[in-house]
Formats: sequence, structure tokens, C-alpha cells
Amino acid sequence: MRNLLVAGCIASLALVSPLAAQEAANDVPPNGRPAFELALFDAVEMALRYNLQVRLNKLAPESSYEGINSNRGQFDPTIIFDLPSQFGRNTQQGTTTLAGGDVISNETLSAGFTFRDKLEYGTDWSINWTGSRSFSTNSFSSFNPNFRSVMNLSVTQPLLQGFGREIQTAQIVVSQNDYKISQEQFRQQVWTTVRTVYRAYWALVIAENSLQTRILALELAQEQLERNRIQVEIGTLAPIETIQAEQQVATEELAVTRAQQTLDDAEDDLKRLINIDAATVTGWDVNIVPTTEPPLDTPAIDVDDAILTALGNDPRLRQEALRLNSQALNLKVARDALKPQLNFTGSVQLSGTGGDFLIRGTGFGSDVSEIQEGGFSDALSTMFSGDFRDWRVGLQLQFPINNWAAKARHAQATISERQIVTTIADREQELRVDVTKAARQVTSGARQVEQARTARELAQRQLDAEERKFAVGTTTNFEVLRFQRDLVNAQTSELEAILNYVNSLADLEQLKGTLLESLGVTFGIAGVPGNVR
Repeated sequence: MRNLLVAGCIASLALVSPLAAQEAANDVPPNGRPAFELALFDAVEMALRYNLQVRLNKLAPESSYEGINSNRGQFDPTIIFDLPSQFGRNTQQGTTTLAGGDVISNETLSAGFTFRDKLEYGTDWSINWTGSRSFSTNSFSSFNPNFRSVMNLSVTQPLLQGFGREIQTAQIVVSQNDYKISQEQFRQQVWTTVRTVYRAYWALVIAENSLQTRILALELAQEQLERNRIQVEIGTLAPIETIQAEQQVATEELAVTRAQQTLDDAEDDLKRLINIDAATVTGWDVNIVPTTEPPLDTPAIDVDDAILTALGNDPRLRQEALRLNSQALNLKVARDALKPQLNFTGSVQLSGTGGDFLIRGTGFGSDVSEIQEGGFSDALSTMFSGDFRDWRVGLQLQFPINNWAAKARHAQATISERQIVTTIADREQELRVDVTKAARQVTSGARQVEQARTARELAQRQLDAEERKFAVGTTTNFEVLRFQRDLVNAQTSELEAILNYVNSLADLEQLKGTLLESLGVTFGIAGVPGNVR
């Protein structure tokens, strides 16, 4: 029902003005727009689903996640195929008797592959294989065509600087922490959006009831003006007395206009937050009718427990804890850079040759007397036999003289770590103070609501008494109008007290990190509302 908080009966939340009752009955307000009933829970859920800022902020964690894969790329293996690596023919003129002929032609065709990889312990290794076929008119060739197969394995392992999985994968862990930080930032932004929706919802509720309060005040002023005119007609009141009543009517008409503008602005603010164009078929052209009553029960608050809850749920503290973890890794990497570089290198090469083996006579330059046929399989068989191998190992030491850059980075990493530790301590202290103040505000706000209710009830009783006195001629028109203004002011003060109280409740829940839970809403980190209690 529209206007659940009409002034004059705030405690029961049941008195509705004639205008509001008519709107609720017809379900179509005077402005012709259909009514759209909206509970606070629905407003929050719609904001989480459709709010454009939530959708925009949701993209940040998705983008940050790709940073993890980007840093994993340093360990991506690479394979290179040479198909072929070279193909050529070379023709030269023989200039000596040892050239192997007057004209020497050589044809070469080779192909192969290279596989490179880097392990998480810093090991760089690669394996390369090359197969080739060559043909030559050189009379001294023993294999013609000549098939050759060569496989080479090489390894480089850092032993000091850059050694160890923790150092090599530090940037991956940092990017994972950055992703979690972006999730916490999104969580914090969602909380802020929900808090804004909460405020906007109750601002609309209070604006509606403030409008009804001003309408009620206008009706009272009009009734007083009518009574004055009747008394002027029968001669019991001077005509000048109607001026004050007319002025009061004009003042209240102005107040109604202003209250209507405030209501329209509050409604537009809430519509934008819930993105009502996307959330409803009718879109913007509706009148929002809040249906949730303000929580006026005073909860028991355990300040110490509230502080512990806030410290455990605070997104900023979680972000700083992740940054501290990342900075600790950065400090280890910076400390590792102070070490000299000592690298172990090793390589093993296997080779084999095959093809048609040309057997010549014993004399120099003898003709081919026999051909033992062969092929590429001979080259592979010879290579894998391991008879023709070449292996090498070594150590390479690199020791910078001053190493100023590494020392500066280490100092900066140390300072950054101290800054984060101090930031965490400062945030914890800030939370303790803010939670304590918020709890105090809730307790004080509950008392203010009760006091404002009492003041409004007394103002109503005073006005009733003054109107009875005016009817028998024992008081003046001025006094009646004054008590009417006092009642309106008391009603307005009660509405303000209720608004401040419900907002203070939300402030405390937000500091504790339980605002969504208190509203009965849960959401996944992607920002889509989940289970509803």
C-alpha cells in the first residue's frame, strides 16, 4: 500500500490519507501512470541484476583474470618446424686436383624442428633435430647422396639468482592476488551500490510520507480558513483574521509543491539505480509504490562482536592482506636479485650419417668400384646408437660490481611492505572507531524515533485542545495556526528520525559486511544474485 508512513500515525504505519487510499484502490495514480509495487528486497535484487554500474564493474575481475594467463605465458613451450629449413644448389668451378672435379655441384635439402620449454624451477631446455639430404658431384664423396640426422639437447639451470619455483612463479601468484583484489573491489562496489539503493528506497518512502504530511497540513489550514470565514459571516470574528489563515494555506500549498518535487526526484533516483527500463516491461513510465515497512525494532548490539565481524569481512582489509602477500613475494624476488648469477649449462648432441656408400679403388682419384646402398634410416639408426656423440657441461658466473639497481629495488620493496602493514593497522583502527560510532548511532537513533513520536503525539493533543478552545472563542486564530505548524514540524521531525535510524542500521551492517545478508540477498562474485532466503 502506498504511503505506509503517513504522518500523524507513524507508530502504527497504517493511516493513509484519502488521496493515497484512492490511488491504492484504483491502482492508477492521478498522473495516469500505473503503480509498480516494490519491496526493498526486490529493489536490491534488481539493482544487482540490472544496474549499469554493477555490470560495468563486473568486467574488472574478468579482465584481471586474464592477467594470470598472461603471466603463465612465460612457461609456454614453443615448437618450431623447419619445412624445409633450407633447399639450395651450389655450382663451383674446380681449381685444383683436390677439388673433386672440374665442375662441382652440391644440392642440399634439410628439415627439422626445435622444441623449447621453461620449467617452474627456472630450467631452460630445448631439443633440436635436423635431418638433411645432400648430393654432390665431388668425386671424393664417400656418401652420395648423403643423409644426415643430428639431435641436440641443451639445458641451462640457474643455481643462485632465479633458482626455485617460488621465485620463478612469483608473478603468477601476484597476478592471482590481483585477481582476488579485483573481486574484493567488486564486492566493495556492490556493497556501495546496495547501500545507495537502500538509502534511495527509504528516501522515497519518507518523501512520499512527507508529501502526505504537507497535504494533511494543507487540509488543516483550509479547514481553519473555512471556519474563519464562517465566523466572519456570523459576525463573531473580524475579517482581518482570515488573512493569517489565507497566508497559512498559501504557505502549505508551496510546501506541497516542493514536497512533490522532492518525491519525483527521489523516485527517479531509485529508478536509475535499479535500471527500471531493463527490469520491467513498462519501463520508466510507472509510479514506484514502496511496500516495505521501516525496521523500527531496536536490535541488541554487541560492539565487540560487531568489530570482529567487520574486521573479518572488510573488503579493504582483504585487499591489503592480498597486497601484503604479493609484496612479500616481490621482496623475495628483489632479495634474490642481489645474488650473483651462477648458471649450469649442458648439452648433448647425437649424430648419424647414411646413404649410398661409394667404395673406390686404392689409388688416388680411383673410380667407384662398388656402391653399398643405404638411406635416411641408416642415419637415424646411427644417431640413436649413440656411437657418435658430443656432450659438454659448464658453469657461468656473473657478478655485478655495484648492483645499484637491484639494491634500490630491494629497498623499495622493503618500504612498500612496511607501508602496507601500516595501512592494515590504520584500517583496523578506523573500523573499530567507525563500528563503535555506528552502534552508538543506532542506539541513539532508536531513542530519537521514540522521542519524536512522543513529541508528535503531544503536538497532536495540543492542536486538538486549541481547536476546541477556538470553537468556544477562548483562543485566537493565530494560536491555532501556530499549533498546526508545530504538529507539522513534529511530524516532519519524526520522519527525519525514522530515516536517520534506518540509515544508521544500514551503516552498521555495511561496516560489518552483513548488509546483503540482513536483506536476505546473496550474490556470486560475478555479481548475479544467487540464493534468496
